[in-house]
Amino acid sequence: EEAQERMKAITERLTRMNFACQAHVGIGDPAYAILEQRHASQSDLIMMGMHGRGGFSRFLMGSVSHSVIHQTPCPVLIVR
Repeated sequence: EEAQERMKAITERLTRMNFACQAHVGIGDPAYAILEQRHASQSDLIMMGMHGRGGFSRFLMGSVSHSVIHQTPCPVLIVR
């Protein structure tokens, strides 16, 4: 619920600035969900946050942003 509210606030702010945008909150593998949503909506841009995992943790688990960047045909904007 908290994530839904945060995304709603961000979407409303971007809409007031004349950006056409959609926000989605889901459960499961984040990279897969982001790529599937992009495919379904044919979005021109993916904007996503980054948690900043690094080092050994990134080596073991991989990076969602890295996966998305390398598997989507559209630009990706990473926000820290």
